[in-house]
Amino acid sequence: MKKYAFVSGGTRGIGRACAQKLKEEGYHVLAGASGTLPQDGEFIYIRCDISDPEHRQNALAYIEENYGRLD
Repeated sequence: MKKYAFVSGGTRGIGRACAQKLKEEGYHVLAGASGTLPQDGEFIYIRCDISDPEHRQNALAYIEENYGRLD
């Protein structure tokens, strides 16, 4: 069974390091980013400014609709 994890700030710094570690452990990583979304294919990128309640709600709705859950 596929495992899914969401990491805010997954495009750089500590967030990216966490996302890479989860990927190494077999997770499909959904990485939240508030700026330009990378096109590198390393993670599943989702536009999400975690400080904005509407962005958080939209990101969670997208994840639930497309992936069903987070592990």
